[in-house]
Amino acid sequence: MARFAARNFRLKGLATVLQALRLLVADGHQVHLAVIGGGPIETFRRMAARLGVSGQTTFCGFVNETIPYYAAADVFVFPTFYDPCSLVVLEAWASGLPVITSSFNGAAELMTPGEEGLVVDDPRDARQLARRMEGLLDPSLRVRMARAARTLALEHSTEKKFAALVEIYHQQAGQR
Repeated sequence: MARFAARNFRLKGLATVLQALRLLVADGHQVHLAVIGGGPIETFRRMAARLGVSGQTTFCGFVNETIPYYAAADVFVFPTFYDPCSLVVLEAWASGLPVITSSFNGAAELMTPGEEGLVVDDPRDARQLARRMEGLLDPSLRVRMARAARTLALEHSTEKKFAALVEIYHQQAGQR
């Protein structure tokens, strides 16, 4: 199961995810998408119906506790058109999920494509996204990437980043 989460579905690429899902289903793949987040869902429900993927898509709406949704997923898909460094990608890695995101997401700069996840160049390119998603249907690849994703998240934890900032502060304060 793939997971997608956002408040602004349009900006974060849900239309592309639904189009990619259609391509995977048309190729005979057994896939399912869980969409988490508030905001106007009806446009995307209609789109899923029009594309013939309503049966493979669950619109969960806004949820207070996201951990069970990460735990139920195999991969996190987030082909955003813009995001300085998306929190949901960091959460997905912390949950041990490989991530497929776009090069327009600053979080993509933290990962090595092919190690912790995959990157699409154009968040509008449903074919490229579908190919990336299809690659992660391989359970052994997902498991390898999941381990690497969790390791990456631990390397970039809030505690480690805060400690690094404190160290920089102390270095700067000592130079004055």
